[in-house]
Amino acid sequence: MATEALSRAQIDELARKLFSYLTEDDERAHLNLHPEDPAEREAIEKHLARDAAGRLELLRLNDLETARELVEQLLEKEQVPVPIGPNEYWRLCQLALRAYAEAGRQREAKFAGNFGLPIQDKLFQMSAPSVATAPPSGPAQDQVPNISLDEAIRLHVADMSRRGWREGTVRQVNATFRLFKDHMGKTAIAKVERRNVASFDNKLGELPSDNGQNRAYRGKALDEVLAIADKMSPAPDRIKQKTRNRHLSAISGLFTWSIKQGLYEGGNPAEGFIDKKKADETSNSRRPWRPDEIKALLNAPIWRGRSVERRGRFFVPLLSLYGGLRLEEACKLMTDEIYQIDGIWVMDIKFSSEGPLKHKSSVRKVPIHPHLVEFGFLNHVEKMRVEGQTVLWPELRKGGDNRRSVYFTKWFGRYREKLGLRPAPGEPELVFHSLRHNLGHALTSIGTPTIIVENIMGHAQQSISVVVYGTSVDIGILNEAICKIDYRVDLSHLRAQ
Repeated sequence: MATEALSRAQIDELARKLFSYLTEDDERAHLNLHPEDPAEREAIEKHLARDAAGRLELLRLNDLETARELVEQLLEKEQVPVPIGPNEYWRLCQLALRAYAEAGRQREAKFAGNFGLPIQDKLFQMSAPSVATAPPSGPAQDQVPNISLDEAIRLHVADMSRRGWREGTVRQVNATFRLFKDHMGKTAIAKVERRNVASFDNKLGELPSDNGQNRAYRGKALDEVLAIADKMSPAPDRIKQKTRNRHLSAISGLFTWSIKQGLYEGGNPAEGFIDKKKADETSNSRRPWRPDEIKALLNAPIWRGRSVERRGRFFVPLLSLYGGLRLEEACKLMTDEIYQIDGIWVMDIKFSSEGPLKHKSSVRKVPIHPHLVEFGFLNHVEKMRVEGQTVLWPELRKGGDNRRSVYFTKWFGRYREKLGLRPAPGEPELVFHSLRHNLGHALTSIGTPTIIVENIMGHAQQSISVVVYGTSVDIGILNEAICKIDYRVDLSHLRAQ
């Protein structure tokens, strides 16, 4: 087992690096804010003031949960190649809270037009040099180790697991690496060139979308899969750009890690292949449910039968429609995650042992829409508490990757098809996630400020600073926005008797 560890100076440099990331993220966010409405500007000022005060309180309380989130994001971003001992890790956690607090103070001042506020914390008054981590053990640094692509992938995946990457994410990258090894054959990682990645990207574009599920492809190499797909009639759908980008991101991550480990010389050969614009153009392949479709769904037997059971299948779609929750977020809710803040009932969406979240930015507190109260949601919460349950839907059994949504999503898809709720030819997909689109679309259509929509929806942001949404967000402002949502569909039959 490796005995190397980061020094105190290197830990300090990591903390400065974090502070730089936080302030850079905040400055980018500041450029995207154009509040012309005085009320919107006042709401943002209040939010930033509360956020800055909340960060100081986290520092005062030495809030390790927040600190760990910051540190894990930083270590993932920096790909630090040596272990961090317990003492060094907790020091980095403490410094992360200091960086978070100082960055919040700077962000509040800059929005008010004060770009010259002195940095109070002396640690961050120094410029942040690049993180100088200890070199990996092995051959001399002027000689690139001649290890195979397969071995480099094995080491990279082992490092991901050691850093606590989600099991599902590790499975995904392993699937990508199997395809890449099929494409490259037996070769040293140092010999992989940009043209190799380009030809792999071209093959990805021809990969059938069901390559992971269709038995016809099982156990087949990449070129064999493509050959089988080419002979199929009708021709199968090909993977979407978003999935293609995910594969390319995994390859790019492999080479970024390999370069830092001294296993690859030169620039990242996989850099620049991700096409975000095309992915954005095709990401709107799902649309919100139309009022007639919402009515048809929620008048089905699950919601209107003679013996309606107000459990998971009844409430989960409603939580997405009126709370914007992702499927797994709704399925993994626990009884202690429903409570009041300043008299407002909220759902506390956070990391827990019951299942993962899609993004770290998914952490947030969502006010409970009055309709959900009318439908008996709080009654169910109280019933589960009386029964001693820790989860809201104990009947939803877990599937792969510790998720409670695995079997629910299959059931919902079959049920939707049974009801005849499917898009017309040429129309975007109509799936469970489309219910979440309803709330986002409704909030935007009534002119809700972007910052409020993002806090309610838990949108993923390219920011290391978005760690704990609910720490300082004004719940009252979020509640006002939620309460304005009305889909103009008669759902009076859903009210609890």
